[in-house]
Amino acid sequence: MRIAPILRSRTAAMLAVACAAASLAGCATFGGPEGTVKSRANEFWQARLDGRPDKAYELTTPSYRELRTLRQYRVKFAGLSAKSVDVDSVTCEAERCVARIKMEVVPPIAGLKMEPIEMYSDDIWVLEGGKWWHYEAP
Repeated sequence: MRIAPILRSRTAAMLAVACAAASLAGCATFGGPEGTVKSRANEFWQARLDGRPDKAYELTTPSYRELRTLRQYRVKFAGLSAKSVDVDSVTCEAERCVARIKMEVVPPIAGLKMEPIEMYSDDIWVLEGGKWWHYEAP
């Protein structure tokens, strides 16, 4: 009769440990700053690819938006000649992340029909006001 309570408590403890481990694994995969920045970087670059500078502008730092208007942003980043954009990887420090961006770009050389080439770019994302934002130099 005493075995049942012991088994129940051990089973409960093992279940609790298993749940905690699963939760931590989920956080490492989907959460944390890397996951947040990857999601926001994909959103930013998809907006640029879709010709939606207003949406991309909304993902720039609040401090940048205090200095530059949407109109100024549109002029600076008029178009994107990429065929596809993907966030390849994200590495983070305390308040700064670098998103490695993979693009397929058709070189704009007049008179030549060229195939897309693959290129990479590093994007800086900073933590400001508790959220991650795309950094643009003012």
